[in-house]
Amino acid sequence: MVNSYTSRFVLPLVGICLFGALPAAAVTLQPSAMTVTVPGTSAPVALDPGAPMSFTDDVFLNSLTFGTRTFTGTDNFRAASDFTVLSGRNQVNVEWGDDDDGSDGDDTPLVKAGITNTTNAEALGPADQDFALLQVFNSLSLSEMTDGEAGSAHSYRVLFENGITDNDAGVDDIPEIVFFERGRNDTFELLLILGGTFDDPILSDAITVSSESFAAPGLNVDTIEISGSQALGVGGFDLNDWGIPVGASVFGFEFRGSGADLSGIFASGLSDQFVPPLPPSVVPLPAGVLLLLTALGGFRVLRRRQA
Repeated sequence: MVNSYTSRFVLPLVGICLFGALPAAAVTLQPSAMTVTVPGTSAPVALDPGAPMSFTDDVFLNSLTFGTRTFTGTDNFRAASDFTVLSGRNQVNVEWGDDDDGSDGDDTPLVKAGITNTTNAEALGPADQDFALLQVFNSLSLSEMTDGEAGSAHSYRVLFENGITDNDAGVDDIPEIVFFERGRNDTFELLLILGGTFDDPILSDAITVSSESFAAPGLNVDTIEISGSQALGVGGFDLNDWGIPVGASVFGFEFRGSGADLSGIFASGLSDQFVPPLPPSVVPLPAGVLLLLTALGGFRVLRRRQA
């Protein structure tokens, strides 16, 4: 079952569907090992949950191991290629590490978005805000993130660089989507983009995600709006949690919630699981062009049926 901007329920996931019930809960897959890349170091750094490392500057995801599979860098992860806030625009903004000053060539999300006023991330216009937030998710950075205001609802949509297909028809311990969340203390809903366009997507049913179930791999991040470092949690999710049909692809997601401070969000898989990305939008043709096409022999305008 899929929808466009509405949430229904997937019977295989909840057993019995009751009117007014909450969305089904996702099963969090926790990695058994994680390495990061730190600018200025020559080799990936292995994290230890028992001896957390704290970062105030840039740190990037290098690898995650789930079960028997290790995902590594840009070979196995796909970051974001588009981002837009859908609601509660004044309830979400960008955040970055205390010492993210560009000394390593990777400055704050605001600077990378070409915004010169970098002192007030909460006063951005819509276009600047969307582009600045995109900079949070379009690399393997783990020290740059969204800053969601606790208790204030907001939603946004993210498109991956490539679509991703499931590696198995059943629920297994190999995820296709990986999330990082600071604090491990928020609950939110995720709907996956199954088709359409980025501006007008076909959506899956909503699934509830609790970052309390995320693993704490030993990575703490100190950012500009908090007084000290907080643990960054990581959780992986199998597409079967959303009842995605075998062979179907996922191209991104919609987030609905409040308070969550999300950093890296990645599609994860082997090379043969990645497919071309979804188009951003369908641009209507000018009336003059439509008349010309009609004169040249006619055409059909196909419109995707709205649910």
